[in-house]
Amino acid sequence: DRLRTTPIPLSFGHHGHRCLVGFLLGLPLVLFQVCGAATPFFCSALAFMALGIDESGAQIEQPFCILPLLPLCNAVQAEVEAMRKMLNERQPN
Repeated sequence: DRLRTTPIPLSFGHHGHRCLVGFLLGLPLVLFQVCGAATPFFCSALAFMALGIDESGAQIEQPFCILPLLPLCNAVQAEVEAMRKMLNERQPN
């Protein structure tokens, strides 16, 4: 529960995203000399991949928002309590 409520500073995600966008904005200026008319295609493909990886990283930072962990934790807790109850019934007092 503490992990889920511990905030991650927004500057961590924003700084990386801003650097990536700056890189992607400058990329056509460099690639135009090499790729010519195909520059928009290559820049679009690279931007799609890089921004996808950035988004995946953002989701991995906060897995509790996208993964259904609460039902899983409740099921595990119920199983553990059932096993504890079963063990207590087997042992004589």
